[in-house]
Amino acid sequence: STWGGTGTVVMVSVQHTSSASIYNLSAGKSIPDWLSERKRRKLAQQEEYQRRIELLQDLDFPTASTHIRGSADGEFIMAVGVYPPQMKSYELSQLSMKFNRHFDCEIVQFGILSSDYSKMVFLHADRTVEFHAKFGMYYKTRIPHVGRDMAYHASSCDLYLSGSCSDVYRLNLEQGRFLPPIATGSSAINVCRLSPVHQLLTLGSESGVVECFDPRSQKRAGHLDVAQMVPSQASDATQVTALQFDNETGLSMAVGTSSGHVLLFDVRSSHPLLVKDHQYGFPIRQVGFYSNKRQVLSADTKILKIWNKDTGANFASIEPTNDINDFYHVPDSGIVFLAVESERVGAYFIPQLGHAPRWCSFLDTITEELEEESRSGMYEDYKFVTRQELGDLGLQQFIGTNILRPYMHGYFMSMALYNKALSIADPFSYQTYRKQKIKEKLQTQMASRINVVAKNALPKVNTEIFKRMQEGKGKEGAQAAMADSRFATMFSNPDFQVDQRSKEFLLRHPSGFQAQPTADDNEEHDTDNDSDNDNDSNQDSNDDRVPSELGDDSDDDDDNGNDNNGDAGRSGRRADDGIRSAKPRQTSQPSLKPLKRKQSVHEKQKSFGDRVSDTQDKSGRGKLFKLNDNTVMSTRMASEIKRVRDERKKQKVSNPTRKPKQSKQSRKPFRRAGRL
Repeated sequence: STWGGTGTVVMVSVQHTSSASIYNLSAGKSIPDWLSERKRRKLAQQEEYQRRIELLQDLDFPTASTHIRGSADGEFIMAVGVYPPQMKSYELSQLSMKFNRHFDCEIVQFGILSSDYSKMVFLHADRTVEFHAKFGMYYKTRIPHVGRDMAYHASSCDLYLSGSCSDVYRLNLEQGRFLPPIATGSSAINVCRLSPVHQLLTLGSESGVVECFDPRSQKRAGHLDVAQMVPSQASDATQVTALQFDNETGLSMAVGTSSGHVLLFDVRSSHPLLVKDHQYGFPIRQVGFYSNKRQVLSADTKILKIWNKDTGANFASIEPTNDINDFYHVPDSGIVFLAVESERVGAYFIPQLGHAPRWCSFLDTITEELEEESRSGMYEDYKFVTRQELGDLGLQQFIGTNILRPYMHGYFMSMALYNKALSIADPFSYQTYRKQKIKEKLQTQMASRINVVAKNALPKVNTEIFKRMQEGKGKEGAQAAMADSRFATMFSNPDFQVDQRSKEFLLRHPSGFQAQPTADDNEEHDTDNDSDNDNDSNQDSNDDRVPSELGDDSDDDDDNGNDNNGDAGRSGRRADDGIRSAKPRQTSQPSLKPLKRKQSVHEKQKSFGDRVSDTQDKSGRGKLFKLNDNTVMSTRMASEIKRVRDERKKQKVSNPTRKPKQSKQSRKPFRRAGRL
């Protein structure tokens, strides 16, 4: 990564596939060349600038880049582009541009004649061929027809130039003159290649025929009709647009057609081993081999595909936003450069394809750091919402349109649209979010302090569930579950709070959380039962005691209904009252708890409101009775008292225990006789 110079500051963009991760090293915004150093220093404070990667300085062109090549020694990369037509050479050890040269005409094709940048040749659109040395242009010549491609045979120093004619021109650089051309059976030659292993010259024509020639005898060694082997439905004739040999063995040959197909041949057979369809229908621009991984690289106008040489399975694909003109794969590495129809030359790094070369070994460290970060999902710019959330936002009318993408039990919608709708539906959402963040920050600061935490402290979230866990598994089991990383968030994050008013919860728990009785609760329940039994026994004794203490109404009235209130009766009563007053009075506390009694069938069929109305005290008279000593008497007690009184009356009538009282008429003569 470089700081100085005027270049393109880029960001790393990652594209994850099932088999590889593709890092786009040329993504991001460009910095203008006219920007002052003072403003450049200000950019150092921006995060986007701090994460920049400037792989090669000035790796861009004013309009577009057309071709890109690498030197044989692996120290230099040359790229050509427009407009104006120019060539730039980059020294990889310095990660910067070494020099650039301008031309008078657009460059159709160029080649490197030496192991470095000292000898190069350029084929222009005006049929001019220029030879360049280290100092600049060395020689210029012309060919009879417009050229399309060229190839250099180092053993014989012959430069083969193909173009819009049936002949292939030969220019011998050792003798400095044109040799007799090679005659072909096609009207025009689009591409020509030389195998670095067996030096076989291969030509691809407009008619879809591949012809092979021996450079030593200039005779044709083979003929292959590729157009008949392509399952193309195009109306135009299929042309051969790309050729390449395997640099390891030289036995494999890849042929690209104008219909978007790549055919893989063995030079010993006339039948293709594999046919790969790019499925775009655009002409194949360039084909390459990566023998170490047994991969094939093929590029058309829209996409660069990397696929397996044996099975044809896709390994990775690079699809830039602009059209592809050419590509260059750095040998034995994962670096791929794309010459595209944009100012910036595309630079991509695929770690699964190979390690970074020595001159940019820092990419391995950067990619390892990026791999540790969380990967963005497929819908990183979308928000998942349910139908209920759409109703809250007022966006139900968009269901069924392209704005909402159905997925599982909800929809995906644009994040920008969601934020806008949320701001309209809930204008105070930002204040709520701000308060929540402040609260979380304060809680984080408080967590760093030393706090005294109780042993059996209940969690603040889902307290009822934790209590049920304590009842079922015990306190130790509940604490262990809360300490478990799988369930800890359930008792700490408010987002996991169980809503007991939700429809789903009520369907599973109609009566809510029912606490199971613990051991302490059982003891308290037993104590209450004992106290109730004692109260019942006391109440029964009170029932037996009340009639005698309250007095018997039969003492005042006889069977005839006469009132026996004589002096003897009064004296007898006074004596009885004295005897009773002398006895210690029992002061038993009446129980205030309602008496337990069995409900009848009629009472069970009553509603809750009827039962409440029956137990209410209406103007002091009803089902509850009140005695003089503030004792609350139930209907059962009153009926029991009446029953006891009736039994006593019957006993007195059948077997009187004391002398009957005299009436007033019988006492009058007794008094008169006494006076006499």
